[in-house]
Amino acid sequence: MSDERDIYVNGERVAVLGRDAAGRYVHTYLPDAGADCFVSLLMPVRRASYSWPTLHPVYAAALPTGEVRRALDDALVRAGVASAYALLDTHRLRLGRLEVALPGHPPLPEPAAASPGLLTLSDTGPAFRALFEAQFTVPVALPRDASRPLEAIDREAIYRADPADGAELYNEYCALTIARRAGFDVPEAELSADRRLLRLPRFDGLSGARHAVEDFCSLQALAPESRYAGSAERLTSFAAALAPAVARTAVRRELFRRLVLSHLLVDTDRHLMTYAVLSESLGSFKLAPIVGLRTAWERPLDDPALVPALAINGERRFAHKPGTLRRLGAHCALSERETRAIIAWLVSAQQAAEAELLAASDARTRPWLTRLQRVWRAGRDLLEAAH
Repeated sequence: MSDERDIYVNGERVAVLGRDAAGRYVHTYLPDAGADCFVSLLMPVRRASYSWPTLHPVYAAALPTGEVRRALDDALVRAGVASAYALLDTHRLRLGRLEVALPGHPPLPEPAAASPGLLTLSDTGPAFRALFEAQFTVPVALPRDASRPLEAIDREAIYRADPADGAELYNEYCALTIARRAGFDVPEAELSADRRLLRLPRFDGLSGARHAVEDFCSLQALAPESRYAGSAERLTSFAAALAPAVARTAVRRELFRRLVLSHLLVDTDRHLMTYAVLSESLGSFKLAPIVGLRTAWERPLDDPALVPALAINGERRFAHKPGTLRRLGAHCALSERETRAIIAWLVSAQQAAEAELLAASDARTRPWLTRLQRVWRAGRDLLEAAH
């Protein structure tokens, strides 16, 4: 193999990634790698190598996307970096325990935790810029035209910043508040004083003992570009097959709850990469907490382009035919009564959270909340019609 990189799991060198004569990427575990040193549930430790025509899905999933990917690509051109591993070499990977390093060099350390007073600043912009730039080993300009919040991760937390007025972050904060009120596993979200920074504690374990984090796009050996090429039925079936036998029914039912929540909130971006698994060992399996929820408020509700990320019953639409959710519930091992009870509970939790958000709103956030409430009311009506 040529052009190799060392692969680490929680600081332990466990494998080598290289390219063969045909240009394929080849991942080979070291002879002494233990069974729990797997880099992916799709790639358990074994003697034979794993060969892939492009970068293996578990590595591709860790790379930046969208505006950040374009900014990093521009930075690599300016720096004259042309290695096949340039994206892996020049930025710290996202959540999880996987690390990539040049041969003979230790992996990049996790960025130090941000100042405890960060959220109290009257302007969090400069502090977030420093967090963002710390993700890279080449100078990367903070995208100014980002259409969605940007993200940075340090040793303790995930930070999401709104390059505009803070409305998008408030949208996410409200959606997460509803999810928490409904009893979902959601990190405790904190908004900064200037409403332009959202802090979420990391959920992948402590530094040096991180859990593996894999989304359902890479777990199905799909490239990130295929994250919308899925359906609710395939997602739940695949997740159940991946889970231990004793957990399969519970996994199906939890995914049904999450899918219904995304329709209730009118979230158009709950694609395969937003559903993930946490695992400490080959025998452990847990759905990762919900992050990144939002309500699609940028389009009129009758816009044909306003569609969910994943199809249900072969259709990507919020205005489903009657019986659609009942059939999805049956697919997820739920009776009709259980399906209706879940929908009723989520609706009541949303309405209770709305009251809390309204009581906590101020002159700046109240107009944003009013916009969200209009969409949520429509989402409730569509959900009821689809049952």
